[in-house]
Amino acid sequence: MIFKLIVIVLFMRIVNAVIFNNNKLLCVKRRKNPYIGMYSLPGGHVERDESDIDALKRELKEETNLDVEVKISDYIGEIFKAKVIAGKERIQVDEISEIKHLSVEFFLSNLEQHKFPESYKKDLIKFFKLIKII
Repeated sequence: MIFKLIVIVLFMRIVNAVIFNNNKLLCVKRRKNPYIGMYSLPGGHVERDESDIDALKRELKEETNLDVEVKISDYIGEIFKAKVIAGKERIQVDEISEIKHLSVEFFLSNLEQHKFPESYKKDLIKFFKLIKII
């Protein structure tokens, strides 16, 4: 039984959204582990039988009260570019303590001082280069 739980956690897929507003990146401050107290992109786990895009839309609504549009072509790894189409920013769950718009530079420096996985950092930098932000 314990082995099955470990396998499920190891292979759980995660999606994150890159959303810009006035050249600032929408970020959420994590209230729970992992990464408690750190700014990250909004997003979360993909549920069983759920597409990445459906999961991202659900997670954004759950965390920030925002409805988003996501194009399947605008992604690298687990990171998707999204556009807000409706809703007003509001913390919806106890997983986050703050919604904030940060410069890309500040966000990237925040990543460097915390222990996010290297693959996540590399995908973010690759994504920002792809969309010509850095």
